[in-house]
Amino acid sequence: MKKENGIAKVISPNSLPRKNSLIKCFICGLDYEKWEYKILKDAGKLLYFQYQNSPSKHQVHFSMNCLCHECLRDVVLDELISEDRLESVVLILEGKKKSYCTFYYSD
Repeated sequence: MKKENGIAKVISPNSLPRKNSLIKCFICGLDYEKWEYKILKDAGKLLYFQYQNSPSKHQVHFSMNCLCHECLRDVVLDELISEDRLESVVLILEGKKKSYCTFYYSD
């Protein structure tokens, strides 16, 4: 089992409250309505995440802010630089599925 440096929880379109709900990246402002996000997610074009870096073993609190997949990558890479590491492993949670994504620093 890999030691993760962060956990990213995929936001499901079905978890959004209303049909015309808007989902928006906290950093870049990329936004879509629920139905648009569902189409893009199903096509493998876009994911939004809730992200928690440096999770404790006992309790994980996810940020209420969501990040698009591009901004998630940027946040993880910024953490690598600030913590002087060459790689970071992020646990990706999507429903009951778990996977790992390793980000590498390169200049």
